[in-house]
Amino acid sequence: MFDLVSYSVPGNSGAGLPQNAWSNVNRVDYNLSDRTTIYTRYAVQSEVDQAGSVTNSPYAGYGIGQTLFNNSLIVSMTHTFTPTFVSQSKLDFNRFNTVQPLSPNGVTPVYYLGNAEVGTVIGPYNVALPGDEPFSPGNGGYPYGGPQNFGEAYQDFSWTKGRHEFRFGGDIEYLRDNRTYGAYNEASEVFGNTVGSGIDNLLAGNLYEYEASIYPQGKFPCVNGVQTAACTVTLPVGPPDFERSNRYHEGALYFQDSWKFSRRLTFNLGLRWEYFGVQHNVNSSLDSNFYAATNVPNQFVGIEKGMVDTVPNSPIGELWKPSLHNFAPRVGFAWDVFGDGKTAFRGGYGIGYERNFGNVTYNVLFNPPNFEVVDCIQTCGVGNIGATVSNAGPLSGANGSIALPPAELRYVQNNIPQAYAHLISASLEHQFGDGMHLEVDYSASIGENQYDIAAMNAPGYGNVYLGIPCNPADTLSGGPDPCTATLNNQYGGINRRGGGGYSTYNAMNVRYDITNIKNSGLTLRLNYTWSHSLDELSDTFSSSYNQFNLGYTDVANPMVDYGNSEFDNRHRIAISAIYAIPYAHGLHGPAKYLLDGWEFAPVFTARTGAPYSIYDLTNTNYIYTRVAANEAIPVNGTEFQNAGADTFNIYNFSQIPVSEYVNPLTGDSDFGPFPANMTGRDYFHSPGVYNLDFGIYKNVRFTERMSLQLRLEAYNAFNHSNEYVNIGSAYTVGGAGNITASYGLLPNTTPQLYENRNIQLGAKFIF
Repeated sequence: MFDLVSYSVPGNSGAGLPQNAWSNVNRVDYNLSDRTTIYTRYAVQSEVDQAGSVTNSPYAGYGIGQTLFNNSLIVSMTHTFTPTFVSQSKLDFNRFNTVQPLSPNGVTPVYYLGNAEVGTVIGPYNVALPGDEPFSPGNGGYPYGGPQNFGEAYQDFSWTKGRHEFRFGGDIEYLRDNRTYGAYNEASEVFGNTVGSGIDNLLAGNLYEYEASIYPQGKFPCVNGVQTAACTVTLPVGPPDFERSNRYHEGALYFQDSWKFSRRLTFNLGLRWEYFGVQHNVNSSLDSNFYAATNVPNQFVGIEKGMVDTVPNSPIGELWKPSLHNFAPRVGFAWDVFGDGKTAFRGGYGIGYERNFGNVTYNVLFNPPNFEVVDCIQTCGVGNIGATVSNAGPLSGANGSIALPPAELRYVQNNIPQAYAHLISASLEHQFGDGMHLEVDYSASIGENQYDIAAMNAPGYGNVYLGIPCNPADTLSGGPDPCTATLNNQYGGINRRGGGGYSTYNAMNVRYDITNIKNSGLTLRLNYTWSHSLDELSDTFSSSYNQFNLGYTDVANPMVDYGNSEFDNRHRIAISAIYAIPYAHGLHGPAKYLLDGWEFAPVFTARTGAPYSIYDLTNTNYIYTRVAANEAIPVNGTEFQNAGADTFNIYNFSQIPVSEYVNPLTGDSDFGPFPANMTGRDYFHSPGVYNLDFGIYKNVRFTERMSLQLRLEAYNAFNHSNEYVNIGSAYTVGGAGNITASYGLLPNTTPQLYENRNIQLGAKFIF
């Protein structure tokens, strides 16, 4: 990356461009007058990553690389109208272009022996069949990428009047996302629902499952499975259009007053209004969403009677309704307690709004009538599925027709609220003498309308929430009347993107600094943090390493999942030091170069363990239900038996009586109300961890402006191995499961990573 800098012209003389302007790599301001300054910066990044850097395969011709070509331009102008009234105007433009093309083999199927969700594993070995993503199913979608353009116009005014410093202004933003996303462009052809059955079907040339994107020819799936001309497509069925050109219009206005109430007390008062525009494609007929029925008894009837339609034909005329009431007040104060500048008390409250990020809403791309992901189990309406090298698989027939099977939907809630958080802070600081500083901070936030995903059409929802009769005795036995009715029979899974999340966070931080203790060259910092974070969902996509459900355990009562956040870290301590040895400062000649300029910098950190959940899959059908115990169980477990090299059992549920919960209506454990003794989400905690890093630096000064620093840095200097829970074991079946932990094996890493000592050497020349 490089900068093309601006140039400087004194006054309004009109002098030309200096000959050496482009060779000057420092920022230079362009002074139009004594009151106006313009700053310009242009940056460009170009990168080419070879095939195999994005995804690799042991088979020739399947490696995928990428190219990046990014541009950034900023033009800023500051104008001083009077000494008390200043304007700053800024224009910036960014164009990011990442492209991941098809592999050299082009559009071909990806094959799996069994379980296309997690890949194929036989014993300790990952098994790869031909295809672009043999080890990471669901991560692909090629070709991918394209230009994303972002432009912003920003205007800020600063006005000082008496004891008040006013700031006010606003900005306008425009985002154009011209991207291609070939989701399911390469079909997944799965030979079996287990590895064993997959090997049998591979030898027989039959598929268990076929999943791919198709163009549904402007039609919608059949209602209740009844085939009509409106839901019948002719063969062969081709791929959909994977390219979209989405636009977003957004902006904000703000006003702030910094009011110096007295010599020792200052208030900050402000208000900000923000608008986040609705995603819209340049061709609105390509945009479609699910529109739940309104004026109905509850949300489940709304799903039952809802429909999918394109934006021009939708009941609200756009994908969803934007929020126009995003007002964010800000209040703060700063108080010099004793008037000597050594003790300060600060506090504040504000509201901050959050934009719904594009990966959540962009997924409406997958909705009919212009796009459908077909997922066929054993048949696609054309008989048994035979294995084939054709990407269209069973839909590649030269003639005939099929009924569109139920489609999965990505549904943005039509009245989705804007996510926001209440932000609260307080801080007390005191300086002792010249070199000691103590600070105690409190911070908190309350998240409202946090963006979430909820599965709204899972099997059994129709029985539980609509009262469709079933025989629960047949649920697990596979009888003729299992409790698997959905809410809407025209569609399969309906993943609702909504704003129902809630979170709280409280933290206290104590920091103590001692600088150059008694002129010894030793500086210390001690930092302790207590914090507690709770929520019902720690990230929108439920992608945290110990969350096996998409969204909530109980969509009718999300607060069942209100518990410790996945990233909750109750106690953390950090102690750091810099010891600059002062004893050789007065030396000269070779002795000074050899003995002077040494620094030692250790950093020690320790924290309590990460939280996790334990599940009981005894009676589960689709939902992982957390274990319910008939007696109190320890939060942190007890190491009681070596289960192998560096692996230890920390829970043994065969020794703990558990409740085998079954919903009497459905005969499984998928639905609430759940028992009161069901353990909370992330109730358990892994062992705590600690680490020491160490740096040794040698500074050699040649002149006042030139020096050399030699660096040796050791990460995990003691080569210490902490103990982590093996999340793959973090569930129990029938109360007989053991939960294990391993030393030194970092959780949720692929490939598996260990806590080894790492040492690096470096040199830095300063001039």
